[in-house]
Amino acid sequence: MNHSGDLDRQIQFLIYCDIPVIEAEQPFARRARPPLDRNKEMRNIGERNLKHFVDLHEATIDFINRHFGKLKKHIKNGTIKGIPNFMHIFLAICWILENQIERVIQGFKSKLTPMTSKEWYDYREQLDEYFKYFKEVMDCLWGDYLTTMLKHHTRREIREKLDPDFHYLKDVCSQMLGFRSRIEVLRKSQLKVQRESGRALVLPEYFESILKEEKWHIYCEHINSSIVQIRALVENNSIVPKNQVLSTNFQEIKTGRSIGCEYQIKEAQQSTLQCIEAIKELYNSSNSKALKQFLTFCDIPVIKNIQPILAYSPRPSSGLSKETWRLGEWNLRHFINHHKATLHFIDKHFRKLEIHIKDIPKENIPNFMHIFLAIGWILRNQIEMAIHCLKTKITPMSLEEWQEYLKQLDIYFKKFRLLMDCLWYKYLSIMLKYYAHETIRERFEPDFQFLKDICSHMLGFRPRIDILCKSHLKIQRSDGTIILPEYFSSVFNEKDWKYYSNNIKKIHRAIFKHFFKKKHKL
Repeated sequence: MNHSGDLDRQIQFLIYCDIPVIEAEQPFARRARPPLDRNKEMRNIGERNLKHFVDLHEATIDFINRHFGKLKKHIKNGTIKGIPNFMHIFLAICWILENQIERVIQGFKSKLTPMTSKEWYDYREQLDEYFKYFKEVMDCLWGDYLTTMLKHHTRREIREKLDPDFHYLKDVCSQMLGFRSRIEVLRKSQLKVQRESGRALVLPEYFESILKEEKWHIYCEHINSSIVQIRALVENNSIVPKNQVLSTNFQEIKTGRSIGCEYQIKEAQQSTLQCIEAIKELYNSSNSKALKQFLTFCDIPVIKNIQPILAYSPRPSSGLSKETWRLGEWNLRHFINHHKATLHFIDKHFRKLEIHIKDIPKENIPNFMHIFLAIGWILRNQIEMAIHCLKTKITPMSLEEWQEYLKQLDIYFKKFRLLMDCLWYKYLSIMLKYYAHETIRERFEPDFQFLKDICSHMLGFRPRIDILCKSHLKIQRSDGTIILPEYFSSVFNEKDWKYYSNNIKKIHRAIFKHFFKKKHKL
């Protein structure tokens, strides 16, 4: 389904698309995967998505109800030969639901002004309706259809028909169960509701909707129980008794990763902007486990074929959310616990940059920058988190504690220096020997603003730490004496920092001068 601003065409599709019921044998054809960046056009229209979300609602419900009737026909009269057609209709309903919910999330991301209580109520009710339909369609698939099939056909016969579409089923469930965490991040960090008095701004409440935490837990457990049973059927395992389906954390059985985290990993692997958005969401969510899983399992692929050059997209808002600020000193646990996973992510993706360095066709630049910026944003967010920790530190630290923070921060700044060296000395400057400036600039320019932002933030961290050291932080010696923190031999001592910052600025100036033909200061 097209996500563009052509609203009339989308409504006509929902009204007139009528997938036929087919109970005869059909030749197998692999379904086309969605495009690599399937939400790009939604992001481009920003807040208008909210109007489209409302305007498409009636046609969406009509489409779903019409095709639900077709699923019921399969349940009543269908044979095993009708499974591919059943899955065709089932997935069409799911993808329509998924796109509508994605639409409202993209609209929320671009929402700059407060909503009225009525607007928030309408969005919430509409979302509730979509999530209820998804539950019904999952019940229809497992409870009404496949369990009936198992009474008349062998599991092997059913598995052969169902297996080609199981991947799409997993993907849909991953998206649907990942939506609530994304809405929650926006609710806590960005969305506001203006009370009828017109004065007070408040956080949107879920009240009694499915999105309320207690109800969402029950909802996800119900969906996940169906996924577990269907997976057991497809993978030729024993059907799991209902009381043994333990899905509190909604884990993927094979990977051990949460379904919410699976969404962010898939997003991060698709494009630079989606990667930055996924990292921002995870760092703002206060879900330490999901962030650690992302750092451990996210693996951005090396792409060595021609990629389309995307126009520059609006960058995500910078910084951690106010909700993360409020976590205060609790962020210290995040900062320390994620250190090993952070280094694992960085080292793994550094090796991918090395692959690009050995083979430097101009078409690979977007993928190089995707990987480069992913590393940069992880480093930036880890340091940002540490600063928020130190900012809310009330009690004095021990000397050992302070030295441990310095050691970790030192590692991150050194990794960033290596990253910048890699970009200029090992990659772009070598490319200049083979390609014209304009050719490289054309492929590099969409990501230059992100590079500038990261450099600016990284060089801005030391002054912020310096202020904290002079005005807020205290070190308690073993004898009980309170002293100000010192930088010792870390990158933050004045001599080393001057050398470090000059090198970063030098690389940034060189890039700007070569590809944009003018001087530029950070």
